[in-house]
Amino acid sequence: MVNEADALVREGFTVHAVSPSELELARGDERVRVHLVRQQASLTRTQIKQTRLLQLGEVALFVVPRATERVRELIRREPHAWLLTHDGTALLGDAVESQPRACRVPRGRVPWGRWALMRALSRTAAPRTQKQLAVEVGLTQGAVSGALAKLTDAVRSDSGWSVIDAAALWDAFLTEYPGPGGVRTHWYSRLPLARQTQVLRPHALLSADGGSDVVAPWRTPVRAVAYAADPLDMEALGFTPATAEEATVDLVMPADRTIFATAAAWDLGVADPLLIAWDLRDVGGNDVEEAIAHLRRRVLEEVGA
Repeated sequence: MVNEADALVREGFTVHAVSPSELELARGDERVRVHLVRQQASLTRTQIKQTRLLQLGEVALFVVPRATERVRELIRREPHAWLLTHDGTALLGDAVESQPRACRVPRGRVPWGRWALMRALSRTAAPRTQKQLAVEVGLTQGAVSGALAKLTDAVRSDSGWSVIDAAALWDAFLTEYPGPGGVRTHWYSRLPLARQTQVLRPHALLSADGGSDVVAPWRTPVRAVAYAADPLDMEALGFTPATAEEATVDLVMPADRTIFATAAAWDLGVADPLLIAWDLRDVGGNDVEEAIAHLRRRVLEEVGA
């Protein structure tokens, strides 16, 4: 897999997320609107030619597992078509990047409701109705009903739905969740991370070290993940564009929009603890497993598991 923002930053662009599938790029006086097209299937000639319908200053960035030499040649001929492949090819206008950074991207249609319910049911042992759970995950009752039918860790009583084993549900989420999808950009500041999170907290939902430092402090915070529902001007907040290796903050405009509803249900002022734990493992660090274990223990004690 490739991280689109990383490849673009390496080419000198400042990258801003406009939506989970759109980017705004700036490089000097140059401005480019990028429409992300992620797919597992091979690119077709028709798809590439359709980029001719785009306006001046717009491009389609195709992100695919691999591309034949014929496809690469077609991309080079179309000024509104760019290409990134999972195996390392990047054709970004006149720029060519040989090794974009790998990252996890959910494939196909992702059942966000299932993982949202895992996070919601872990919040309390008290049974809740489908209507209540729908509010907690930000989905319709129909979507919740379908997700509950496939969630073997949930049981129904006269009072509503609850979880059989909160600890097992926690572990299953960390193992199975594919990540939030959407667009991830990377940012750097020389300020202490605690100060960076203070700046970001009014504007975004904090996770990784930015969230665990609020819920269950353990290690010296090194990196935060910030979830934004709408575009956020990081430069106006004092951050500079960075690569994934340099970043102190990952800004994510997620495809998984349930993130905001589950955070509101937990009401901790940051992301929900299961997502915080997942992000901690994703950003890594020598003592990350200890930090996750501390967070897990703290939350399960409060739930009564």
